[in-house]
Amino acid sequence: MAVTAASFKALFTEFSARPEAQVSQVITWAQSRISLEMLGNSYDEAVSWLAAHFLSKQSEAAFSQNGKASGPITEIDIDDEGSIKYSDRAFSFAVSRGTDYSSTVYGQHYLTLISSAIPSITII
Repeated sequence: MAVTAASFKALFTEFSARPEAQVSQVITWAQSRISLEMLGNSYDEAVSWLAAHFLSKQSEAAFSQNGKASGPITEIDIDDEGSIKYSDRAFSFAVSRGTDYSSTVYGQHYLTLISSAIPSITII
């Protein structure tokens, strides 16, 4: 079953007030970062945890400047970590290669899930 905004909001009720378009966009971001082949039956769960992580981080970023949401800015910053800031009229969010998944409970669940799905390799 594919993750939809409706199924996501039913699972993570704390995000139920978010607009459908916003949740759908974050689900798309999460799907683009996860391999169906690698996770198999855990794919939808991983997408859900990662989308929840992104939405949680977005909430932090939106109120980082004096409690006011940031404006619609698009920026690409090439540095050691590399980051891309996405925005539209409804919301703004940054995704970085160096995203600290352990900074939210959702990201922690995501990391646990993917680490259990990836077989360990021993080189002798």
